[in-house]
Amino acid sequence: ALLFAVSIPRLGFALAYAIVCGTVTLLGSIGPLIVGAATIGAEGRGRLALGLGLLLAGIAVCTLASVLRDRGARAAETAPLSLADSLIGIAVAVLSGALSAMLNTGFAYGGTLIARATAAGISPVSASMAVWVPALFGGFVVNLAGTALKIGRAKGWRNYQEAPVMD
Repeated sequence: ALLFAVSIPRLGFALAYAIVCGTVTLLGSIGPLIVGAATIGAEGRGRLALGLGLLLAGIAVCTLASVLRDRGARAAETAPLSLADSLIGIAVAVLSGALSAMLNTGFAYGGTLIARATAAGISPVSASMAVWVPALFGGFVVNLAGTALKIGRAKGWRNYQEAPVMD
């Protein structure tokens, strides 16, 4: 999420969102298969390959749109971004998506943890918390630290101290 926020000013919200979500879908789908945490039959592989091929084409179109926009359309407003600046924004968005996709791999590996929690008498719905909490806690810490750092750099902490108390 922190890298997603960094990619938005470089790419614009729509393109950053498309690239991040496309990357999450792509790597979230194949990640568990690559690391051996999930399997898929031959028929499913063909459908998955077709879907992921279309997804890659969509990501490529969004990436190309970002580069073309940065090189041309922004020229009227300000100096156009260089190709290197565009590629940095795209790389940050792809990295954001890749790291976000690891949640799916965590759940693929977390099946045994959920099964153990269920065997210990925890309801199946609550047993999934055995994966959700540790998987999301790391992201929480990174996002909390990144946000606190950004507020500190902007000297914004005093805004919270000066905020009026509502009765």
